Amino acid sequence: MKNKYIFKKRRNKALFSAVDYFGYSIKKVCKPDDKKPPSKVEKILIIRLAHIGDTLMTTPAIRALKEHYPDASITALVGSWCRDIMVGNPFIDRVITLDAPWHDRSTSLSSKRSLEVIKAIRLLREEKYDIGVQFVLDYHDNLLCGLAGCRYTIGYGVAGFGFMLSKTTSFSEIPCHDIEINLNLIRQLGAQTVSDSMELYPSSHDEEYIDNLLIQNDLKTSEFALIHPGVGENNRRWTNDGFAGVIEGLHHQHGIKSVICGGPGEIEKARAISEIASVPTVVIAGKTTLMELAALASRARICIGLESSFSHISVAMGAPVVSIFCGFTDTVRWQLIGDNAVTIMKKLPCSTSCIPDACPHRYCLTGITSEQVLATIKEQLSEEASSLIDIQGQPQNLKYV
Repeated sequence: MKNKYIFKKRRNKALFSAVDYFGYSIKKVCKPDDKKPPSKVEKILIIRLAHIGDTLMTTPAIRALKEHYPDASITALVGSWCRDIMVGNPFIDRVITLDAPWHDRSTSLSSKRSLEVIKAIRLLREEKYDIGVQFVLDYHDNLLCGLAGCRYTIGYGVAGFGFMLSKTTSFSEIPCHDIEINLNLIRQLGAQTVSDSMELYPSSHDEEYIDNLLIQNDLKTSEFALIHPGVGENNRRWTNDGFAGVIEGLHHQHGIKSVICGGPGEIEKARAISEIASVPTVVIAGKTTLMELAALASRARICIGLESSFSHISVAMGAPVVSIFCGFTDTVRWQLIGDNAVTIMKKLPCSTSCIPDACPHRYCLTGITSEQVLATIKEQLSEEASSLIDIQGQPQNLKYV
């Protein structure tokens, strides 16, 4: 079977071409690839072991899968960092966590982690799932899905080890968003996909916590801006001065107070931005869980963040969002999707050939000014938001500055 590999390095393409050639050859002899999905489906396993934003983009496909198999029990295998966004989902019956070392930014493969993977495989095999759906474009996950013991498995083979699955569906040569990539996989099972909206379900406890947090800080719904300056990778960070400039502009131009949020590792950065800004702010970094933050985003007048899960969470909660992306990002696949969401980016001649870890200047981010961000925010806050609609009447989700 031929695959259009997603690898950029020739040696990786050559390696996986060879491995897959032998894998498919052995499979053809030992186990002909003519298997169809089972007619009776009682248990489904979905695998999405990647990061929070990536996992959130799977939720439209999960809804479609549940609607197609309404009587089936769906188990989600995700990283522990994604557990909270899956537990409250009404279309998921069980959540199992596995911190796969190949997706965990905080660790590397070790004997302990290897044992955790083996233990997870044993657990999955005991469950005897009818269908396994592997969403991630990664050979590790294809291998894991193949070893999980599902009667029928489906995924993409573009990252290698596709022969471990019952079926690898063709990968679109036309660039498309990750949500559409996930939905395409579900369509191969006969599911009808109607909505591409991401979904999050904060609990009543989350909402109550945010109610109290707003009261404690003298904040009212739709009268504050939620600022999230953190991001998983340093080469995607914007400047503290830039955020401070946006906070000052929100205060002076719109009379909006800013709330700076983030995880426990972003407390110092949030405080540093607050100290630089010449106007009052509220710093709540480290004081909310993931789902409490989602509940808070739904109350904000506008959310401003970077290329991070926060921006996608805010979109899922229906909040107006402005997100600042670095120049080397594949925006076709990862930009914000939503009528009230705008992705800001600065394209440079080096963007297409960028090696992020080797970039000495990050002009694609440092070149974005707070004034440019504030101009987009002004458009978002306008009642008609006419500048966000193109001549065909469609939202302009990507804005170059």
